[in-house]
Amino acid sequence: FYGVRLGPNIDRTDSILLARASYINLNLHQSTTYTIQDTINLTVSGYRRSILPFDNQMGRANIFWLQRRAMASDSVLNIPSVYFAPPYQKVYFNWDIVRNGSPISSGSDSTDLIQFATKNYSINY
Repeated sequence: FYGVRLGPNIDRTDSILLARASYINLNLHQSTTYTIQDTINLTVSGYRRSILPFDNQMGRANIFWLQRRAMASDSVLNIPSVYFAPPYQKVYFNWDIVRNGSPISSGSDSTDLIQFATKNYSINY
């Protein structure tokens, strides 16, 4: 909450805009056969404003992280995010398939968020 103090003779109307969430429905689809011990490590990142007061710097930050078996059944994850004006409307996906502690394959992609709505996206690994 921020207070605004105006002078005694000022009569005007201002607007305060609050961020509203945008969502990503992320479909994880296994398209290859993996062994029982293989895992997928997924990181979803997007832009965030600095948490410091009066600092409007934008930076990328992780908004979601998942580690699960690569042989798991397909699933849809609903991930909340925040839409910012271009060029900060993107969300980034990075994933690794790990076997015995070492990555055997990696991938990355990105997509644009939809302001005040839900974007559907699929990752085939």
